[in-house]
Amino acid sequence: MTLCQIDFVAIATALVERGFRVTSVHPETKMGVMKNWQNWQITTPAEVLKYSKGKYANHNVGVVGKRGVGRHCFLDVDAPAVVERIESETKHEMPKGYRVKSSPTSKPYKTHFYFTQTPYSFEKFGGWEAVNSNVKDMTTIDDGKHPTLYDLKGVGGGSLVVGAGSVKQTGEVYTCVDDGPVPEIPDWLVDWLVNDVDKYWDAVDAEKAEKLALKEAEQKRYTPNERVQMRRKNLPEGFDIFFEDRYEYLYKRSCTLSSMGLRARSLEVALTDLLENDVVGGKEYAQTDKGRSMLHKLANNPSLKPGNGSWFYKTKEKRPKRRTPTVSTLSHRRPIILQGRPQTCIEAMVKIIEYAQGSGFRGDPEGYQHPSASRPLNRNARLSSRQPCSSWRFASHRIVSIQTGHGIRCITARDLMHPVTGYGAQVTVAFHTTNARR
Repeated sequence: MTLCQIDFVAIATALVERGFRVTSVHPETKMGVMKNWQNWQITTPAEVLKYSKGKYANHNVGVVGKRGVGRHCFLDVDAPAVVERIESETKHEMPKGYRVKSSPTSKPYKTHFYFTQTPYSFEKFGGWEAVNSNVKDMTTIDDGKHPTLYDLKGVGGGSLVVGAGSVKQTGEVYTCVDDGPVPEIPDWLVDWLVNDVDKYWDAVDAEKAEKLALKEAEQKRYTPNERVQMRRKNLPEGFDIFFEDRYEYLYKRSCTLSSMGLRARSLEVALTDLLENDVVGGKEYAQTDKGRSMLHKLANNPSLKPGNGSWFYKTKEKRPKRRTPTVSTLSHRRPIILQGRPQTCIEAMVKIIEYAQGSGFRGDPEGYQHPSASRPLNRNARLSSRQPCSSWRFASHRIVSIQTGHGIRCITARDLMHPVTGYGAQVTVAFHTTNARR
């Protein structure tokens, strides 16, 4: 059977009559093509007929699963020995029930196991926060990437497997090999999958950390200009991304760029540039059929949600922070004139305090003990060594600063331990009226 002989109506009708939720799938990319297919699917023969003509007439059919008790989910096995490992480690056999072989002749191990979700599986997979998982073999690299072991689909957002009766590009037909009822996913399989997916994610994080350390070391060892020259010579040290990570890297970039407003055509150009400049061997790969197919598939992914420019009107202009003054205006300041040059800050502060007391300012500064020229300020006084004198309160007034011939200087307790330097013949002390509490 060829792709042009695919009968969408016949395939889809048989599946919806079994109770599956279906959508049209591109015969080459195996991707859903209907708008919002993750949230809306065809569920009746009448709806199938609505899409029997036009661009969907020769499309394959996908069966859609999504998180929720009673909804369908799928274990899509892509590598040999996966089922044997599950049965060996769990001491259970895979349950009988509806299943499909995606390549029954060339790769008979590739199987779609269909299940319905249970309350136990719903909670264990993460409830409404659950995600679909693509688990790869992190110990090997095949054809420039880590080969997929299996996919756990339909436990997160809308996800699909190509349905029985659909046709591959090679001419092989997706074949149902067990037409029995769809079983509930057993608890023991849920436990095994949760544990195995967690181990896979740990392995991915470990590999990323190792690669990041290597790339950061290269970035420190070579200047940006040196790395540019290395990229021109196609040396691995000049690139940021390893070749086997090209798809995941470009997929994340495609989501970001699409959200910024790039559409398919410009997105494909941008992704090509990223592949050539960021990925080891990317320039050569971009010229191959596989590379061009990957870029086209990423740029035209119907799951992408292009952003729009209206975000611009949500931005606010940056403004300075305006505060209500907590001290009086300059007209309420009263200067103190100290005749003669004090030899030490202690001497200056003694005169200031004596003037304040003699002028009707009641009390001493908080926690301040009267110093003398021969006895320095007690280091254990309540006043912090970094606390400016503006916090020394005289009833309703506050010492703010000492004005010298070299500008305004804010005195702290630390300053009181050292001789005065740079003071002129006169020292002016300004008091601010304030309502601050003691």
